[in-house]
Amino acid sequence: MTDAKPDPKVEIAHVLTMDLVEYSTLLITEQTRIMAELTGIVRSTVRFQQAEAEGKLIRIPIGDGMVLVFFNDPEAPIECYPPLCMSILPGAIRPRLAGSRTTFTSCSPNF
Repeated sequence: MTDAKPDPKVEIAHVLTMDLVEYSTLLITEQTRIMAELTGIVRSTVRFQQAEAEGKLIRIPIGDGMVLVFFNDPEAPIECYPPLCMSILPGAIRPRLAGSRTTFTSCSPNF
């Protein structure tokens, strides 16, 4: 008897990577506050909210920023750019953004 393993699901992922310039020069309390502010700006974007509601978004926090992986629309990361670029964070701190597209394989049936 063999256990049937589910076939991995392959999807195209549209990725927005962001980090904060000179983040490491801040005090820990400032880093925490700035990251919370950035997270709030990201969560307020229409594309983030739509993708999250549809279950088509993965948000991965990284040390000085985050990665957003959208599965619903190739324009979603691009449409998050303006609010992030125009966000005014204290001092010289500004987001640095990069977008890409890649394949993503999920082995989890509940993904």
